[in-house]
Formats: sequence, C-alpha cells, structure tokens
Amino acid sequence: MSLTNKTIAETLQVQVKYKLHAYLGMVVYLIMLQIVGILMSLIAPSGMSSGSGFVDIDVEMYTPIVLLFLSNLWAFYVGSLMTRHDQRADIMPFITTRIMSSIGDVVVLGVLAVYAGITAMLSNYVVRIIILLKSNNHMLSDENMFNAPEVFIENLVAFIFYILCFAAVGYFLGMVAQKSKKVLFLIVAVFFSMLFTSFGQEILQGTFKIAESGLFSFMGVMIILSSICFIVATFLAGNLEVKG
Repeated sequence: MSLTNKTIAETLQVQVKYKLHAYLGMVVYLIMLQIVGILMSLIAPSGMSSGSGFVDIDVEMYTPIVLLFLSNLWAFYVGSLMTRHDQRADIMPFITTRIMSSIGDVVVLGVLAVYAGITAMLSNYVVRIIILLKSNNHMLSDENMFNAPEVFIENLVAFIFYILCFAAVGYFLGMVAQKSKKVLFLIVAVFFSMLFTSFGQEILQGTFKIAESGLFSFMGVMIILSSICFIVATFLAGNLEVKG
C-alpha cells in the first residue's frame, strides 16, 4: 500500500513540475498586467477635496481593486487555457490518467494563485511607496506587514482565495466549453438571468454576507465554490477524448 501511495505522489510531483514549467510564460503576462494595474491605480484614484479659509485639503484614496481585478482576470484565463484540447494533448504523454492530470491542474492553479496573490499584495505596496515619495503627500492610514502583520496576512489570504476561485471558475467553464459550447452558453445565460431575479439576488446577497462576516467565513465560501468547480470539471475531464 505504501508503494502505491509513493508512486502516486511521485507521479503527481512530476506532473506538477512539468505543468509549472509549461505555464511559466503566463507569469510574464501576470507581471505585465500588475504593472498596468499599478499605473491605473496611480492615474485614477478616487478622492475628495474641501477648503476652509486658508486651509485646503485634498484626499485621494488608493485601493488594490484594479490589481485584484486584473489578477483575477489572469487566473480565469489560465484556468480556461488548461482545458484546451491542444494543451491537454501535449501533456497527455507525460501523465497516467485524465483524473491525475486534473489533480495536477488543481495543484498548479493553487501554486499560481499563491504567487499571484503575493505579487498583487506587493504591487499594492509599490503603489503606497510611490505615493509616499510624491511631494506634499501624507498617508493617513498605512497598515503594513510591520505595524499590522495580522491585517497584511488577512488581506494576503483573501487575495489568494479570490484568485483561486476565479481560476477554478475559468477551469470549470473551459472544461464545459470543451464538452459542449451550447451547454456553456446555457450556463452563462442562466447565471446572468438569475442576477435579475429576486431569487438570484437573494442568493448572491446571502453569499456576500457570509463572506463578509469574517476571514474564515470568506475562506469557507471560496473553498466551497472552488471545490465544486474543480470536482465537476474533473468529472467532465474523465469523459473527454484528447485529440492531437
């Protein structure tokens, strides 16, 4: 029994190394997107101004929303890219089963999500440093990894799970597209239709309330959504024929 487990672990390790090397070029695109996110965050901050007598106050608010959005978009694309027939056909000679291939995909997407989350957080700190270097600017709130490590860790974990969830959704929709474009269109149509119904809005609001109640609740929601996407996608992958 131990020999079998060791063989599976070794096989998975080889797959993960191979797939990480195969998708290493996508990291370059992530860095480019995050550079764009930094520039957009600096160019278009939200803010307000007020004046009274001899005092004028200009307040600019910088948020990592743009960086997070672009990182999520990148993760969604990478997740869907892994499901393409040509990508899976190239990797198929190096794996044992399609199920093992899907498990390897999940591990690789998890590793990439961690990397994307860390670089997105660091990019946010690059924005803060640039703001501090600008003349006559004072940061009113500067919670960082040194004076508030717990806040930094919470934000980092939230970033990683957000990105992983988008990667899982991309992987699921990509696998559905390989199975049937009509089914993909139907799923997307039903999802957006539910957003305009009271039932769909209640589900969405309930999910957001649970996610916003605390870090562990947020992690739970993200893990459940990601797990559902990965499990269904893995089931679909077992029924696909790889074409060269």
